[in-house]
Amino acid sequence: MIELDRSMSMTNPGKRILGKCMDMCPESEVQFRKAHNLLTVFERLSQQTTSGDKTKCVKEFRRSAAGEKLDNPLHLRPAPVLLQTTTYLLKEVVYSSEYPFRTVYDFVFDRLRSVRQDLSIQEIQFHEPRVACNILEKCIRFYLYARFIIASQAIRSIDLHIHRTQTQHCLQTLIGIYRTQLTEDSKSETLQNAPEFISIYILSNLGSNHVLFEVLTNFRHHVRFTYPLDISLTMSLSYIHNNMVRIYKCIEKLIADSHTAIILSLTDALGECHTKVLDILSNSHSSKTLTFSCDHLRSWLLVKNANDVQTLCEAHGFQVGTDCQVRFFKSDFRKVPKSMACLSLISTGDENKLLQM
Repeated sequence: MIELDRSMSMTNPGKRILGKCMDMCPESEVQFRKAHNLLTVFERLSQQTTSGDKTKCVKEFRRSAAGEKLDNPLHLRPAPVLLQTTTYLLKEVVYSSEYPFRTVYDFVFDRLRSVRQDLSIQEIQFHEPRVACNILEKCIRFYLYARFIIASQAIRSIDLHIHRTQTQHCLQTLIGIYRTQLTEDSKSETLQNAPEFISIYILSNLGSNHVLFEVLTNFRHHVRFTYPLDISLTMSLSYIHNNMVRIYKCIEKLIADSHTAIILSLTDALGECHTKVLDILSNSHSSKTLTFSCDHLRSWLLVKNANDVQTLCEAHGFQVGTDCQVRFFKSDFRKVPKSMACLSLISTGDENKLLQM
């Protein structure tokens, strides 16, 4: 079950650590990185110079090492500064058009990890849950947006395992705060976005019995039947029962209601959903004489581009004629390569607005 365990996050039991650094990056780190030419392109005065801009420097993520204390208050940023830093990264850096997304991703991913590290060391999730939720929700929106861009641009140099691990860790921490707040105050403002982000947790683990059990046991009836959480639970149960028609109908409703973050949480799962549909059709419509319309399949799978449907079918081993008709044979079916993930994307058209929330 999801629990927020104080004993695991407390570096100094019995005494809370309060950060005293009021800048996005401690002065000592700024000077060290300036002296060793370690400032990134996002922390310099301009592209033409290596001189740093203190107002743009953001604290790096660091692992604990011998002789180095991570809980030095002078190097820790308090909750308001962490929120300010997160907002700066998402609004001023992520949409930078001067550099490739891989460069932007590496910088923002590392700095958000540092933000979450400072948050954990100071136990802000216990003492200031509303601010902690705000920060974690923004982090999750970035992870979802980044996963969508990685798939749509077919970027293969980013480690998706690390990306997914950090996304799940962030989600689990956030869900733990929601659970604690529901126990203490069911009307807390901290819970305003709870249905949306619990839905994201469910759909980013679509069909997981473990996640379903966590949600059903940790959240009461009045929470579980709040939209869009209710529809996300329906989708996960439908996936387990191979009811793909219901899943796509639910996705259509989420798109109509502009739930962009929830749709993006399906980026990894949609490929598997498409594969399941084609596997079912290869059994139910296997024929030497009959064919299936690509246009019908496109509308079922909610794919906007007809050429993508053809490529998707061919990637699964099926032949597509010049008349855009698919010929299904059970023996031809094969799992889709991971490199075809970009064909499984569903866009709401509002992805670029996601991080402004």
